[in-house]
Amino acid sequence: MARDESALSNHTAGGGVWAVIYVAPNQELADMVRELLTEAGFLATTRAVGIPHLGASGPFEIMVPRAEAREAQEELQAILSQNAALYPETDTAGDDGDTH
Repeated sequence: MARDESALSNHTAGGGVWAVIYVAPNQELADMVRELLTEAGFLATTRAVGIPHLGASGPFEIMVPRAEAREAQEELQAILSQNAALYPETDTAGDDGDTH
């Protein structure tokens, strides 16, 4: 599913070189998604968001370099659609403005 550039720019990490392409409901899933992106050849990192006391059980953003964001998100969407049963609680950033 393609996203427009405005949706992507609304989810940049501090307006810098990183762009949020995915929000995972917890650290375990975020680490799995980061690893999938890394195996696909993308530089990826994670960052906790939300309430600090939730720790690893709170939501995590998955970020890639802004220049690779569109390509990385397309790759991630393909991976997740092939494995939808493994990731039922996930949402890509910006699809409908509602992230989990």
